[in-house]
Amino acid sequence: LEALAVRDGAALCEIGAGDGELTIAAARLVGPNGRVHTSELGDSRVQRLRERVGASGHAHISVVAGDPAKTNFPDAACDAVFL
Repeated sequence: LEALAVRDGAALCEIGAGDGELTIAAARLVGPNGRVHTSELGDSRVQRLRERVGASGHAHISVVAGDPAKTNFPDAACDAVFL
């Protein structure tokens, strides 16, 4: 995240978020004026990620079900992407 020079208000996208640790860290950096879109593959992984994000209290994070061939993020949603 440091290498991306993340700033308040930025829009970030994470592909393959796993347990959401970096997603939540990114949400802290972009602040409530920013946005984080995050994804994972597989229904059970997506559900666990949604639960972790929900428990974090960061309403500016959206979780999407990923796909092996596309991100499923909204068009032009990201200032930066990380994996």
